[in-house]
Amino acid sequence: MKDNNLSTIQCSFIYNLLINELIDMFYRQKVDAKKQKTEELQTICILQLKKQIKSMQQPSLQMNQSMKQKLNSKFISIHETSVGLKIVDPDSRMIQVFLFGNNSILMDWNCFFEELNAGLEKNLNFIIEYEETKYFIFGNADDLLCIYKFCAGKYIFKKGTSHKTLEILKEKHDYQLKSIFDQSRQKQYYEHVIYPQMNNNLDMSFYSEVTYDREKYVPEEIQIIKDLHITSIPQFIQVDALYQDGAEYSYIYTNKDLIKLSLYYNNTQLDNPCFMSHIAHQLVLLLIALDEKGIIHPGLDLKNLYINPNSQDIVLASYYQAYYQLNNEDRRLCVNIGYSPPEYFKLNSKLTTKTNIYQAGISLYQLLIGYNPFGKTQKEMSLNHPKNDLDLKRLNAFDSILSDFISQLLEQDPQKRPQPSELLQHKLFSISHKEYLSKQTIQKQYHQDIEEFIIFGKNSNIQTVKPTIKFKKRL
Repeated sequence: MKDNNLSTIQCSFIYNLLINELIDMFYRQKVDAKKQKTEELQTICILQLKKQIKSMQQPSLQMNQSMKQKLNSKFISIHETSVGLKIVDPDSRMIQVFLFGNNSILMDWNCFFEELNAGLEKNLNFIIEYEETKYFIFGNADDLLCIYKFCAGKYIFKKGTSHKTLEILKEKHDYQLKSIFDQSRQKQYYEHVIYPQMNNNLDMSFYSEVTYDREKYVPEEIQIIKDLHITSIPQFIQVDALYQDGAEYSYIYTNKDLIKLSLYYNNTQLDNPCFMSHIAHQLVLLLIALDEKGIIHPGLDLKNLYINPNSQDIVLASYYQAYYQLNNEDRRLCVNIGYSPPEYFKLNSKLTTKTNIYQAGISLYQLLIGYNPFGKTQKEMSLNHPKNDLDLKRLNAFDSILSDFISQLLEQDPQKRPQPSELLQHKLFSISHKEYLSKQTIQKQYHQDIEEFIIFGKNSNIQTVKPTIKFKKRL
């Protein structure tokens, strides 16, 4: 009996190994053929494990008999992979892979959430639409919710009619931000709607767009969200769904558990060098992620930087105006007064992901000093920023290593500005300096506690103590 169990485990292991090899081969074949559809794959999996797969999948299938006959249903195995959702047919041993990069794939989860919230769990399913074919995937609520979480932000969903607009928060020529209530999920979200623009030929197009299979166009902002969600980076706000509704695209998200970084710092961590080091490290991780994807983000500023106080992750809460790094002939200017690097104001200068590094430096400076290095008001920044009148002398009052780190980020010449990956080697993140900062923070807190204790001892009434305690002020 033990030998049979061991044999089954070994066969299962070999089967999974072969399947993984097959998916890699399939993906390479798709890429090498410039994403042309692969009609058939050679059957290399010859192990007879249909019985094990069916018994594993059977509890998840809850269709009634008439529904099974109508849809010509069969038990399948669904796998979450690094390249997309993989469906295995154990009978024919064929594999269908829905690649993340294929924008022709459209998923419909509307009926699933409507029936789930109505308590109708008998025939729960979602639909995958691809190449004029609809795949109805049935299962229990828990299994389908797991698949949904895996797909959210990585695939485009068909928009339903359950969204109710509560308030329009902001509107510009290319987008609208509003708060909505999703009746099918019974949740409130922010919805960012991307407006299609009119081009010179009076055709509907997007401000930025990319082309994929079958000349499918999606806004570049949507493609960037997909790319960043595939690797699940905590430094970017998580999108709950990407939607398509005819020519209109949108996405929904929540700011749950997020607090503005500047507000959190000023109220809880002011003059805490350890926390500033943590913020710097988090921003470097964010910069590395953008650099690896070749993404330039003109809005990397304190208006869009938040913190999750539970995980202490710094989160960039906007994808607006982000774009892929272009070639030397093309330039896209999205000037952010007070944050854009010097190369934005030079016509012959190439824009690269190093523009993100400069913006991170401005954000750290403003957080540390309390105002932008180009001025305290919008008027001052508008005058000083184009002239690149940047004064970093105030950094000298702070930790020299932190000041050096910020100064490197604000290097005027983008060629001399360090790569994001090189920033991790800075002394600011060394173990010895972290220990030094920890000791400084503990000593500072100790002396503050002693001072407050002495003040308290001189006053018998607690009401007279509070006004006398000196709270932290900026240097």
